[in-house]
Amino acid sequence: MYRYFNDFSSRNDLRKYGANALLLYALQLRFDIDDIGTVAAESITDGYEDKKCDMIYIDSNEGVAVVAQAYYKQNFQEGEHAKLTKAQDLNTAASWILGRELEDVPELLKSAVISLREVIEKEEITTLYFWYQHNCDEAKEIQNELNTVVATGNALLSRFYPEKQINIIGLEIGNNTLEKWYNNTTNKIIVNDDIEIDLPFGGYEVIREHWSAYQAYISGRKLYELYTTYNDDLFSANPRRFLGIGKKTNIINLGIKESAKNDADNFWAYNNGITALVHEYDCSIPGKLKITGISIINGAQTTGSVGSLPTAPNDNLYISMRVIKCTDQKTIDAIIANNNRQNEMVPSDFRSNDICQTRLRNEFLKYPQLYYNGGQRNSIRPRLREVFDPDTVAQTLLAFNGNPVDAYSSKREVWSNDGIYASIFNEELNAEHIIFVYSLSKAIDDAKSNLQIEVREGTAIAQRQEQLKFLCRRGSRILLLAAVSNCLEIILQQRITSANKLRFDNNMDFNSCKQWWKICIDTALSFYEQLVPALSAGGLDSKTKTESAIKQFGALMNAVVPAIEPQLRELKMHTLLS
Repeated sequence: MYRYFNDFSSRNDLRKYGANALLLYALQLRFDIDDIGTVAAESITDGYEDKKCDMIYIDSNEGVAVVAQAYYKQNFQEGEHAKLTKAQDLNTAASWILGRELEDVPELLKSAVISLREVIEKEEITTLYFWYQHNCDEAKEIQNELNTVVATGNALLSRFYPEKQINIIGLEIGNNTLEKWYNNTTNKIIVNDDIEIDLPFGGYEVIREHWSAYQAYISGRKLYELYTTYNDDLFSANPRRFLGIGKKTNIINLGIKESAKNDADNFWAYNNGITALVHEYDCSIPGKLKITGISIINGAQTTGSVGSLPTAPNDNLYISMRVIKCTDQKTIDAIIANNNRQNEMVPSDFRSNDICQTRLRNEFLKYPQLYYNGGQRNSIRPRLREVFDPDTVAQTLLAFNGNPVDAYSSKREVWSNDGIYASIFNEELNAEHIIFVYSLSKAIDDAKSNLQIEVREGTAIAQRQEQLKFLCRRGSRILLLAAVSNCLEIILQQRITSANKLRFDNNMDFNSCKQWWKICIDTALSFYEQLVPALSAGGLDSKTKTESAIKQFGALMNAVVPAIEPQLRELKMHTLLS
């Protein structure tokens, strides 16, 4: 039995996604995603007319996108391989996603396709993965088919995006890969080979109570060899892997690559070097460093940039390198965290230690089943807890407060714009209100997931199918949340003087919080047509159209609420305004 499977089996939060549950698990392992539920709601495209595409995941910050096909075999037996045809299906997915006219793309898929094409056009991604994910053992024949998918993707990019530098990778993610990624979360070093490094310039050793280290240099050729051999496995303990080469998102990496190629003599002076954790090292032989195991914890971008050269760099290229041996887990975690404080800053980093975020983190300690890091990226995400992603929290608060357009179009800017930030993160905001709003957002995500299941199983009536099409459109989730928020006086039948004071009387069971919203969301979805005029191909882009649509939506809710008042009684009973 693979170790990862026991961990996956314990993930009750993923069961509702059926055949896509393991795909989401793999995505979370690979990209260290906090809020996998929101990602699922935004990224799963599985259903009728999905054109052989179960998921389109986009992370512009990391410069990656994933187009995935999933397969789950019941009663797997060791040695069994996945269906070959499922890998071949990704050729169909690539053609529809990259090459077909938008008017021909099915509605359930169109919004995700538009988003992917936009990030390609804007060069916000540098790597496009085609995943075939399953719970069987990997097979060479499947990888061969994925190589064909890569060729198809490259041909389509050359035709429709000839000037864009996008690296396409076809990846089979079966049991061995999942096991490796899972071990990545429990064992910091997964490359365990013995490696010998020539030291023409010597080096020196530093020894402390909990660790020892050796400072030396590594040739560009050796680093190139290591990357081409082990690829991303080299960065198993690194919070950020190699982000690729691109003119926009990863211009620094492009500069590293150009320097390694054209200015090898000066590269050492230009570059900060690399730091690696190792199991053991031996510096007793003059001119040699022998190591066992390696994980580069700082310098992934340098390693990947050198490793992505078309050929090994010349003999004059050297990079500063230190290897660290440590067996104390607490010290290892501290070494990794402190070696990655040089990562590119994101807006939430600058707010993570302000008075409001510090207070909110402390308030969330009252709820051991919930977790909010307030933008502290170096914090360790707890397992089996509901993680409140800070970007999603900021987005939902802004939409709840009546600004869905900025919430949709400027999600990251919430942290950098002083005015917007202060409008939601202020002294009135507390953990209980965040739970109130976030549970509404997650209830909408759950509604979409349930609709996807109905459609996939063929039990959805026509109206439910249309509701799903609405929720698959970009900006719909944020728009619906704002529309419900605007109607809360009608729904709760009481005057709301300050929305920040809304909370539930019991926040210990987050699933119950979501459930209290269910009738409200089901009713709201009945009037989705009133909200459609606010959604363009680009999502939410007009405050005038959005305000008008929400007003029309509110009029219908006002008319129907008296008739469903008994069904809303539980929500009203548990909602406090204090």
